[in-house]
Amino acid sequence: MLIGTAMVGLVWTPDGWHYSIRPTYSHEFAGLFAHLQERKGDKLRIGAVSTQTLAGFVDQVNGIKHLAETYPDRFELVDTQWVEASPVSVTSNVRALAEKEPDVLLVGGTTAQVIAVAKALQELGLDIPIVMSTHNGLAEVSKGISLSELEGSMSAFSFAAPGKAELPIRDVFEANNEGWRMGHSSPPSPRPRRSSRCASSRTAIETVGADNVTGEAMRQAPCSDGTFTEADLLGALPTVDFDTSAPFPIGKIKSTAEIVVARRDHQPLSTDWMDVPALERWLRRCLLSLSNVDVVYGGVIQVLRSTNIQVPRGPDGGAARRQRRRQDHDAQGDLRPAPRRSGRRHRRAHRLRRRGHHRCRSHEIFRGDRPGPRRAARVLEHLTVRAEPDGGRASAARPGGCAPISNGSSRYFPRLRALLSRTAGYLSGGEMQMLLIGRALMARPRLLILDEPSMGLAPILVEQLFDTIGRIRPEERLTVLMVEQNARAAIARVRLRLCHGRRAHRAARPRAPS
Repeated sequence: MLIGTAMVGLVWTPDGWHYSIRPTYSHEFAGLFAHLQERKGDKLRIGAVSTQTLAGFVDQVNGIKHLAETYPDRFELVDTQWVEASPVSVTSNVRALAEKEPDVLLVGGTTAQVIAVAKALQELGLDIPIVMSTHNGLAEVSKGISLSELEGSMSAFSFAAPGKAELPIRDVFEANNEGWRMGHSSPPSPRPRRSSRCASSRTAIETVGADNVTGEAMRQAPCSDGTFTEADLLGALPTVDFDTSAPFPIGKIKSTAEIVVARRDHQPLSTDWMDVPALERWLRRCLLSLSNVDVVYGGVIQVLRSTNIQVPRGPDGGAARRQRRRQDHDAQGDLRPAPRRSGRRHRRAHRLRRRGHHRCRSHEIFRGDRPGPRRAARVLEHLTVRAEPDGGRASAARPGGCAPISNGSSRYFPRLRALLSRTAGYLSGGEMQMLLIGRALMARPRLLILDEPSMGLAPILVEQLFDTIGRIRPEERLTVLMVEQNARAAIARVRLRLCHGRRAHRAARPRAPS
């Protein structure tokens, strides 16, 4: 499959059966931003407005964030405002962005968002250029708002602009279509896609012969030669290189852009192609990844809407604060996608299935059919503290087996040593939390998910618990995902990343106790 749309980092995988003539949206934006930064001569400050309803739009922002991290002396992503896909008003969001003094506003999502941002800028009396892509670009936006309100705004892409002075593909088109002209408002992407198809067909014929061309021969064509020159593509695209490492051009990627001038027209920003700064793959391997997940309780109450979560590998995890108080229910904290709703579960993922503890033997609660999530939401009331974790030794998430409680979790919770003969059902709330966390640690997990660990505990116990979790995370090399209402105490003592809605905050290293 030869695709004319831009790619996203989510599909940046090797050995695919699809190729795009364009790099990712983030690459195209990066080429424009590099051009603007060179023209400015100082660091380019970028503000972003996007939506979390589609993972591809989130990936655009992640790519620009990676650009700023890769070239911190050239770019800065000052803030991101997450809004609805079709917002009524974004005035407050744009006002918040304007306080960070951005040089440009990236709006790579929907056409409705571009129009809303333009109206907000006009309402606030601000003159900040908007940067958009092609699917929500100048030709499309001009159908809903006058170009006079978009003076200086730009659309970034990686194929030749229709208004380019010398464009061989335009000459071929007009010579063979009498009475037709390629205007500025013509959809531009099909033409370079067709020219690249012709180049692929020619390469396949030259390689295997006209009578032996198959789908596989066409798939191998971009990679056999590896390079399609700008002349081969009739000027519709820059010289592009392909191999099997990515489903889009590799090597020296180039892009271009159009800009609104004289309040009535849009024309190429530059006569030459713009060089895209080199970018590594920014989508890191994650222990837990959720894309566009909705969660509904009892088929009535929607508590998660189009949620995207990525928990990276390593000792740095994430902390999430719930937006509303969750009612207690039979699922006991199991996270399950709502039926018939959007969402993606990635490879190596495991489903969490509810199974009553009263139907399981103690070791079955921890074991499961294969390595995967282990649920430890309740203590087993009828067992002693010493017998409680015995089932955890039946299997382990990491090689090396499980450590006994006397050698492992009691190092972090020494009080458990004095409670080994006590019945678990008679422990206090704080003691039960110690037991649950200690039991979870016995399986040597890579990811520890904690749901409201401070609920129902006295303030002094909350501080002790968070201090202990703060020790466990680096010493056990754990990634921790914590859902916690008492977020301030969590980030101050555990030093987790806080994610709640539209903002993210990382706590500074806590001061040593006096």
